[in-house]
Formats: sequence, C-alpha cells, structure tokens
Amino acid sequence: MGYWSYYFFAKLFLFFGKYIGFNIWPNLLFAAALLIPVRNTPWIWMRQIAATVAGISLLYHDSWLPPLDRVVSQSTNLEGFSLAYAIELIGRFIDIRIVAALAFGYLLYLLLGRRLRMSSFAILGIVFAPLAMPLFNDMAKNNSASAIDTSGISIPKPAPTVAIDDATLNAALKTFHEEESTRRVSFPEKAQGAADFDVILLHVCSLAWDDLDFIGERNNPLLQKFDIIFERFNSAASYSGPSVIRLLRANCGQASHHDLYGPPSAQCSLMQNFERAGFKPQLLMNHDGHYGNFLADARERGGLNVTPEENRGSPVAMRSFDDSPIYDDYSLLKQWSDKQSAEKGVPRALYYNSISLHDGNRLPGSRSGSSLSTYPARVKKLLQDFENFFNHLEKSGRNVVVVFIPEHGASIRGDKMQISGMREIPNPRITQIPVGIKLIGAAFKPEKKPLVLNQPVSYLGLAGLLNAFISQSPFGPKAGQLSEYLQNIPSTPLVSENDALTMMRHGERDFMLSPGSSWVEYETDR
Repeated sequence: MGYWSYYFFAKLFLFFGKYIGFNIWPNLLFAAALLIPVRNTPWIWMRQIAATVAGISLLYHDSWLPPLDRVVSQSTNLEGFSLAYAIELIGRFIDIRIVAALAFGYLLYLLLGRRLRMSSFAILGIVFAPLAMPLFNDMAKNNSASAIDTSGISIPKPAPTVAIDDATLNAALKTFHEEESTRRVSFPEKAQGAADFDVILLHVCSLAWDDLDFIGERNNPLLQKFDIIFERFNSAASYSGPSVIRLLRANCGQASHHDLYGPPSAQCSLMQNFERAGFKPQLLMNHDGHYGNFLADARERGGLNVTPEENRGSPVAMRSFDDSPIYDDYSLLKQWSDKQSAEKGVPRALYYNSISLHDGNRLPGSRSGSSLSTYPARVKKLLQDFENFFNHLEKSGRNVVVVFIPEHGASIRGDKMQISGMREIPNPRITQIPVGIKLIGAAFKPEKKPLVLNQPVSYLGLAGLLNAFISQSPFGPKAGQLSEYLQNIPSTPLVSENDALTMMRHGERDFMLSPGSSWVEYETDR
C-alpha cells in the first residue's frame, strides 16, 4: 500500500475530529485494491494515476462539501465570481492548525514506518474506526461533564442518550410532510377585511441569530424597536432561491425542497392572498435579481409576477462579487415610500429584497479584501438604514406593518462540517433567523418592550399573524391587545432542506440526512 497508508490515517484523523464523514465500504474496497501487488512498471504508473483520481474522489465523497452534481449545476453562477472572491473562498478552506497536525502526523508516520507495517494498522483503522466512534463520543461527553463539575455545586447527571434509528427519523420526516401538506391560511376577501395599512416585507440575505451573536449585535437598537419578535423562526432553507419561494408561499404548510419547484398554487401564494384582501403587490430589490435566477424564482415559483420598481435612482452602496451594483437600502426604501405617499390609493404589499449582507460583497474604499471582515460593518449599516426607514415611515402618517425577515444566515461562525460562509448544510445556526414585526401608525400604541414568541414557527406562522391583522386591523377602533393576535399562531417543527441534505430536530438533538446515507447527529461545536 505504501504511502497510501498515510492517506487513510489522515482521513481517520479528520473523521475523529468530525471534519469529514467516513464511509467504511468504499474506503475498505479502495484499500483492498491498493494491496493487490503490481510488478510491471507501466502498470504501476497507471495504477498510481487511477488511485490518485479515486483517492481524491473518495475524499470529496467523505467530506461535507456539496455533491459534484450540485457544483456542476451551479457552474454558471460560479463563473461570475471575481478572482479576489475566489481566492478568499479558497483561503477559508485552509486551517493552519489542521495542516500542522497533518504535517506532524506525516513525520510520525515516516518514523514508525521504518519498524512497523503501517498498511496493517491502516486496514484495522478503516474497519474499527466507525465502530469506535460512539465510544469516542461517550468518552468526550463524560470528560466534558467532569470538567464542568469542579465548583462543588451538585449538578444532576444528564439522562442517558436514547438511541434513535433511521426508521424512527424517516417516519418522523414522512409524518411532518404529510401533516404540512394539509395546512392552509387564507386571508379574508377585501369586503370582509379591515386593511387600512400597508405591508412591507424586508427580506434580507444572510443574517441569523448566530451571526448576530458572533459579531456582538444581538442587542442592536433596531431589534428593540420591534413590537413582536419571533425567537425561534426557521427559514427552512440556506439559500436565497428556496427562501424567497418559501416566503412567497407562506399561506401553505412547509413543502419539501423538491415540491418548491413545481407550479405555484394560488391558495398558497402570499401575494395573491394579499390581492384577494385588497392590497396591491409590489416588488423592489437593491440589486438586479439576475444572480441565481432570483427574480425568476420570485415570479415563476413564488407567484410575485409584477414588474420590479425602479432602483437605479439610488446611490450604489457596494459591489457584489460579480461587480454588479448594490444600491443603498435606506435611499431606495425612502424613494419608494415618498412615491407611495404621492400616489394615494389601495394599500400596498411590498416585497423588498436586500443582498447588502451577501458573502463576497465589496465596500468602496475598504482596505480589507475579505467580505467576512466587513460583515459586522455591513450589518450595522443595514440595521441603521432600516431604523432610519422606520423613522421616515412614522413621519409619513401612514399605517404600516413592517416585517423584517432574513432569507437565511451567513454562516459567519462556520463549524467543523462547513467553512465560514458555506451554507450547503442547512443547520440551525443558519436557519434560525431573527424575525421582527413593527407596527407604525398614530392609532397604534406600542408596548414598552417587544413581545417575544418562543414557540418554533416558520412561514405559516407569519401568514397566520398577517391574517389576524387583516381580519381585525391593529390600527382600527376595535383593535385588541397585541398579545391577542399571537394566540393562534401555528407552530412548525424544525425541518430544513436543500436539494441534497435534510436537517431535522428530534427532541433536543439535530440530525442530518444526505442522499444514499443514514441519518447522522449534527454537532456544531468547533
């Protein structure tokens, strides 16, 4: 087997560190093929070439990187990356600590290889490592518990971990989709409702609770201005396309990722429900909507088939990774608001999309070439822009319900299974997003601090709240207490998907399912 033994030792090290997965049978078959003796020199070279290709492919397969078919399907989008952004992404994959550990391991391998038959140990490692992993996890948990209990305070022992098998999780996922397929929220017709207000949906790319925690902005002043905060809102997706479709189909239960790309249903369409209730749907973006076919997804699959409002009259705040302009959020929203004030008419339902926090954005005049380093400044700027917009709306004299809702998180923290900025795995750090509701109007009397909803909800819960507002206006003479509008908000269990992976919370544990594999428990600790 020669130096290929070290290949397996390195993979086992990464596996036990939970940086990659490890599929025992493909690795065992590859090792067995390497043990077959070949003596003819041309054949030796041919086998080495074939083994190199197979080894790289198997390492990629064992990693948490996106499947190759997804990479190929996204090749057109990847071509739009600037050279600087491509270099930045490559740099994120390199962890100096891991490189140093692997280099030290290689030196140790060379020393031991002089006296020991390393291929035998490699085979034993391949066979026994997956079996030893549960024991390794138990030892780590026990050591962690021992480290905590050092203060003399009596800490109750945790309950024993209950084994959960594939059949249990598969049945739970099937039940979830079956139940969600029957859930509906329908807005009242115009004659039945009390729509004396506009609705503004501020759909923001790349902001989760974990991102706010990581950069120290969880207590940002904007969040304190909301009247309602959804503490456990699940975006159910980690990319923009599925997120906009899910939001614009909020009136139905959570569909599977595959079903998102079927024809939209009128009863599920959020904007068609707004039209039914007497609102005029509108679309505004601070970008051109071309990347990732975002605008097409909003129109064709989300049911928002309207002409976008003009945005080129606003100043350019930054440039995207493909050098396309990103317009200033406050200027753009103020421009839209002033136009609506001048054009009195039916209530508006505006869908606004901002990519100001998207990975790869470049700020003009910034010394840093990394979009990760500018992320905190961009978050502060965006939230300040929205706070300024709220102040502007208050001066307009109109009644407005503003919904602040991110598409998904930015994955700024990253974890062992995926680097900072990567969102292929829709884990809770990415999909648990801060959703806030702000009611603006002279007749509305806000509480002293936001009402916080702690139950797990998703888009159907948001549709339920909007339905309650439309049915009984919070600005009218018969408006109830704000807490009354939250009484019947539908909950949604935490399930998130993309086209390759599924994440599901079962009890207090999170599990991940990839194609052709078993469920594995997902741990985000780095």
